[in-house]
Amino acid sequence: MDEGRSRTSGRRSPITYAPPVLILVGIVVWSIAPFPIPDLPGPLGGVPHAVAYAALMWTALNVPRVFSDANDRPHWSRIFVLTLLAAAVGAGVELGQAVVHRDAEIADFIADVVGITAAVLVWLASRKRLGRSTGR
Repeated sequence: MDEGRSRTSGRRSPITYAPPVLILVGIVVWSIAPFPIPDLPGPLGGVPHAVAYAALMWTALNVPRVFSDANDRPHWSRIFVLTLLAAAVGAGVELGQAVVHRDAEIADFIADVVGITAAVLVWLASRKRLGRSTGR
């Protein structure tokens, strides 16, 4: 039986999706909070953004059998769509900050995209290292 699948229906259990959904909710709530949240000083200011979006992508990519097939080959189109959706969340959050009178910064969005990209690259590298090559 596939990991994360319900014994009765063959569908994935909702708990399988809990980690990325909880991280997504945390990102949105934390980012749109109507009170200022202190940033790290200087060039480290984007680190929390990169880490949060990397965690979101990593947990989403590791939902069993969603982004890879039964032979553990990646579904490139799904990975691409997930990457675009995560970047859209980052852009939407930055735009939404104007509604709650917080500063939207392009640097924060760039940090989001860096985290997203890093997670995808590390995920792909880890699969290859573990012998689950994308081309085999």
